[in-house]
Amino acid sequence: MNDSFLNLPTEKREEILNAAMRVFSMYEYKKASTDDIAAYANISKGMLFYYFNNKAELYEDVYDFAHKIIEFNMIDEKLLTITDFYDLITYATHKKMQVLKKYPYLMNFSIRSYYTDKEDISDTIRHKSTSNIKTSYHIFFKNIDMHKFKEGIDPYEVYKMMVWMVDGYLHEKMMNNELINPDESEMMYLKMVKIMKPATYKEEYL
Repeated sequence: MNDSFLNLPTEKREEILNAAMRVFSMYEYKKASTDDIAAYANISKGMLFYYFNNKAELYEDVYDFAHKIIEFNMIDEKLLTITDFYDLITYATHKKMQVLKKYPYLMNFSIRSYYTDKEDISDTIRHKSTSNIKTSYHIFFKNIDMHKFKEGIDPYEVYKMMVWMVDGYLHEKMMNNELINPDESEMMYLKMVKIMKPATYKEEYL
């Protein structure tokens, strides 16, 4: 994005990014129409490409926008004071699902962006995704009591496994053209916690 876009009123910037998220959530990157994005954003296609050099740059900025929405709405005082790994995951999952209810296109966009294999922007998004997982872990889990884990268990590896399992579940839903229900997704996450906690925690902390 260029300075002209950054100088727009906040409401207009969000309108454009939300319009792009809407289209990118419905179609694969190559099939997503910039004409549709411009129409939903109530601007001309020429203005869209005045603000963004190309479609790939727009997609990357929407990806960053989506990540910031989730992070901004999830972080609160309680989140940063929880010291139990699984209590934190349970609380953060509930917060995240509330965000996904508020932004109807965010969930599908997030899933599609995670599975952009063989797309023009695949390498960039894959790098951002890996970086975001690491960053989120260090932000959210910095106060966790790691002594509860069994000897030889790496909490970061547990976190990554849970992320991958959820992503796999959501991808299966998308591939089967099934609607993704945030409440159902939260329940699935809680089931995972019940399985993972006794497998990774010392008995005295169960």
